[in-house]
Amino acid sequence: MSQNEIDTHAGRRLRQARTIRGLSLAELGQRLADPITYQQVQKYERGWNRMSASRLWQFATVLSVDVGYFFEGLKDTDDVGDTILLDEEVMRAAQIFGMIRDTDMRRRAIGVLKALAED
Repeated sequence: MSQNEIDTHAGRRLRQARTIRGLSLAELGQRLADPITYQQVQKYERGWNRMSASRLWQFATVLSVDVGYFFEGLKDTDDVGDTILLDEEVMRAAQIFGMIRDTDMRRRAIGVLKALAED
């Protein structure tokens, strides 16, 4: 796997975590220990710029994920197509689900999703 593919993968994972948490590019950039612009966050997400170890640590801290999260799904192969990534709909559903505060309502939502999946 080339370095560029690894940067792209880590960037996609960054975008997923940011989107699930409902943060804009600018909000994420401003929450870092060393704040950056939304354009810089965007460059990281697209894999155009490499994230240093310290930057990865900052993103992981702000997004409440382990640093290894950015590399999950990578395979030691040249076939990037095997990499499993959440699509836009799954990210949006996770974001909306996270906004449900009532435990009973969460259980009901899961029940509805299970019923839909069985059809």
